Parts: sequence; C-alpha cells; structure tokens
Amino acid sequence: MWIILFILSYTMNLTAQDALQLKVKPGKSVGKLEVGMQSSEASEVLGTPHRQWFYEDEVDRILAAGLNQSDLYYFRVGFDEVFEFDLTPEPYPVTKLYFLGDHLVYIMMTENRSSKGEPVIPKGIRFGDTREKVMKQFGEPAIRLDFEDGSGNYIYPALGLEMNFKYDRIKEINIFLPVRNVINSSDCD
Repeated sequence: MWIILFILSYTMNLTAQDALQLKVKPGKSVGKLEVGMQSSEASEVLGTPHRQWFYEDEVDRILAAGLNQSDLYYFRVGFDEVFEFDLTPEPYPVTKLYFLGDHLVYIMMTENRSSKGEPVIPKGIRFGDTREKVMKQFGEPAIRLDFEDGSGNYIYPALGLEMNFKYDRIKEINIFLPVRNVINSSDCD
C-alpha cells in the first residue's frame, strides 16, 4: 500500500513540475507564444498588456536609462510597437513582447518575474545557469557583449536566442526569428 501511495505521490509531483516548465524553442516559440503571431493572438495567450508604446518611445526610454541601442539586440531585429506585462498567466515569465507590422518578432523573459513557470530551452539551459554551462552547450556566441559591471549578453542569431547575464548567471532569455549569415563578433576585433 505504501509503495502505491509513494508512486502516486511521485507521479503527481512530476506532473506538477512539468506543468511549471515552459517549453522554449529558440527562434520559434515560448509555450503557446509563437514568433510571427499577431498582437491579438499574443494577447489571447497573455492577456492585455499593462503598457504599450512605440519605437520612438522605446528609444527615449533607452536614452533616458543611459543605455546604448547597439547593445540591445531587439533594435537589430526591428520593431514598431512594444507590449509590457507586469503580470502574466502561469507559467509565462514574459516581460515584454516586440511587434513589427503587428507580428511578434521578439519575446523577452526575465527571471525576477512572479511566475512560477520556468522556461527551459534545449540542452537543459534555464535561468540561473552560468556562462560556462551555456558555452559548453551552445559554443561561442556569434555576438558576445561583456560590460564593466560583470553583466553581458550572449546572442546566437542563427538560433534566434539571446541570453543576458548578471553576476555570471542567466537573468533574461529572449527569443526571435533566426538570422542567417551573421558575422561573429570575434571576427571584428
């Protein structure tokens, strides 16, 4: 009897853990959110955004924060509208969605969201993993940005994947359409 209860308890725990793991397909999707879907379809998945603004407003926000557009890959992808979410339904830790011509082109997920969902990308990479683990699983990124404060970005354009680090740990995972024929940042030195 105890064995049956143990097996049932273990199975229920695994099912609950699976429900909180969010499948991420670089260059394609985050759960039911798919790159290329229309803004109305994205809103069906995540609900109404807390805030919306346009490209020019994002430029103003970036400049006011003292950031450089060239360090933010979503400017390279291109967009004309941004949806920002304070709260999203489980298991989505989505912070922002970027649209171009009413089509989703960039999905930003941030670790410090209140969501209990955990995005897991291929090769088992997830929030909190180290740069070393990412390099071991994906190799040298095509674009690598390292900043004085210890943060940095690893961008794999051919995969449609960007991971941003703080204190050597993944804090943000971003998905976008894959880009081919990207010059490796080390080729530009």
